[in-house]
Amino acid sequence: MNLRRALAVAAGVVVGAAGVAGVSSPASAAPPFVPPTGCSIQTVNTGNHLTAVGGGGRASDVIHSDATQIQAWELFRFTCGQALVPNVLSFDDRSARDAIVAAGLTVGRVAFDTHCYNPAGTVELQNPIGGARVPWGTAVNLREDAPGCTGR
Repeated sequence: MNLRRALAVAAGVVVGAAGVAGVSSPASAAPPFVPPTGCSIQTVNTGNHLTAVGGGGRASDVIHSDATQIQAWELFRFTCGQALVPNVLSFDDRSARDAIVAAGLTVGRVAFDTHCYNPAGTVELQNPIGGARVPWGTAVNLREDAPGCTGR
């Protein structure tokens, strides 16, 4: 069995099992791009999601891979109901908020630092940290330079 067929079979079994088991995330916490099962197959090293050619949903849509041998960068993990926290350090407030929401998370408490090392609204700290795996909808707290800061 070649790698492409093995991945297609594995993905079909995983998604089918998740559907039968009723694995899903709450509709209120799920962003619009989350698959109905709330589960995904993701590369371990880069965090990219495995996708189907043609968008999936049809028997003719195959999982795309040009590989003929399994390599270290082809390690996958199966995740349900979890999101990868984006690293938003040094982002401006709007960009940080957009990245957090796009990852399926919510913006939590925003505190301000008056040391003014950076321009106002620049994210200095975040909790949880970028790269952490957390449940969908988790709040990401930020500390930003206070309004009126211009940086040093």
